[in-house]
Amino acid sequence: MLCLNGCAAYRALSLNPKDVERALHPLEGKALSIAVSEIKHPLLRPMRLDAGDGLSPDEAAVLAVVLNPSLRATRDQVDEVKAQLLIAGILPNPQLSGNLDFVTGGATAGTQTGTGFGLNWDLRSLITHGQEVASARADEYAVRLDVAWQEWQTALEARSAVYDLAALREQVTKAEEISKRLTGNVALVRKAEDAHEMSLVESSAIVISANESRATLLGLRQELDQSRIALNRAIGYPPGTTLRLQSNVSLPSRVDVPAESTLLNGLEHRRLDLIALRRGYDSEDAKLRAAILAQFPNIGIGFTRASDTGNVHSFGPAITIDLPLFDHNQGKIALENATRKRLFDEYTNRVFETRSDIASALSDIHSLNNQIAEAHQALPALQHVVETSRKAVDDGNAEVLGYYVLQNNLTQKSIEILKLKQQLARARIALETAAAWHLSP
Repeated sequence: MLCLNGCAAYRALSLNPKDVERALHPLEGKALSIAVSEIKHPLLRPMRLDAGDGLSPDEAAVLAVVLNPSLRATRDQVDEVKAQLLIAGILPNPQLSGNLDFVTGGATAGTQTGTGFGLNWDLRSLITHGQEVASARADEYAVRLDVAWQEWQTALEARSAVYDLAALREQVTKAEEISKRLTGNVALVRKAEDAHEMSLVESSAIVISANESRATLLGLRQELDQSRIALNRAIGYPPGTTLRLQSNVSLPSRVDVPAESTLLNGLEHRRLDLIALRRGYDSEDAKLRAAILAQFPNIGIGFTRASDTGNVHSFGPAITIDLPLFDHNQGKIALENATRKRLFDEYTNRVFETRSDIASALSDIHSLNNQIAEAHQALPALQHVVETSRKAVDDGNAEVLGYYVLQNNLTQKSIEILKLKQQLARARIALETAAAWHLSP
C-alpha cells in the first residue's frame, strides 16, 4: 500500500470544442502585459507593451512569442524530454519472487509445505546508467534550444509582417491616387473625343492605362488583406482581427551591415539551432557509449531462502548471467553509430546552408541599397519635370493630360521605391535570422 500511494492518477483532457476555443483565445490586458514584460529568451528582450500608440515591429515580435499557438505545441516538447530525463534517471526495481510446495501424496509423515523466496536485481543498469542520463540531459538541452530557435524565427516572421503591412498600405494609398487621376483623365478624354481634339488611338491608350491602374490597385488591396491575415497568424490573433500599427513605422532606405567575416565569426555559438544540433550529437554519442557498455552480459544478483517439505532450511546467493552467444548488442551499436554519423552530416550541412544564407542576404542588401539610392537620386529630376509641367498647364502652355501622365509616372516611381524598401526590410530580417544577429534599424 505504501508503494501504491505514490502512483499517478489518470486525469482526462478532452478535445471538446469549448476547451479548444478557450485554448485559442489569446491573452489580453494585464495578463498579456505581464507575459511580455517577463519573457525569457536568449535573443529577445522583455519590453513594456504600450497598446495606446499602435503596434511596432518589436512589439509584434515579442507578442508572437507569447501568443502564437504553434509555439505552445513546440514548448510541450520540453515537458516530453524532461519526462525522458526522469525515466533515464530511474533505476530498475528489484525483483521479488516466491513459491510454495504443497505436499500432495507419498510418504507424507513428518512433512510440511515447502516455501521459498528470492530477491534479484539487474546489475547492467548500473553500467549504462550514467551514459543514459547524460544522453537524456543533452536531449533536454537540445530541445530547449530548438524551441528558442523556433521562437526567434516566429518573432522575426511577425516583425517582417509588420513591415509588409506598412509598405502595402502606403502602396495602396499611392495606387489609389494614380487610379483616381487616370479615371479623371478618362473623363477628359471623352470630352476631347467629342470635340474631335484627340485620336481614337490616343484615347484608347489612356483608357487602357486607367483600367490597368485599377487592376493594379485591386491586386495591391488583395496583397494588403493577405498581409494583414499573415500578421494576425504570426502573432496568434484570429484572422478577422484589425491591428493598428504605429504611425512612425518606417521602412529602411539603407541597411548598414557588418562584414561577412564578422557575421561568420562565432556563428556556431550564436545560432541556437546549431547549438541544439551539437547537443543532439552529444546525446547520440552518449547513446552509442551506452550501447557499447551494454555488450557486457546481463548479470543479476540476489539471494534465495527456502525450506523444503522435509523441513530443511537453506539460504544462499543467486546469480544469473546472460550467455552472449548470439546477441552481444551488435545491432544496437550499429544503429547508434549510423545515427551519430547522420547527425554529424546534418550539422555540417546546416553550417553550409547557414553560410550560404548569410552570403545571399548580404548580396540582396548591398544590391537593394544601391537600387534605392539610384531611385532617390532620379526622383528630384522627375519632381522638377512635374512641377514645370504643372506651371505650363497653369499658364495654358501645355495640355493637362501630359501633366497627368508625368504625375502618374512620379507616383509610380514612389511605389517602386516603396517596393524596394519592403524588399530591403525583408532582406535585413533574413540576415538577422541567418546570422542570429540583431541589426540596428
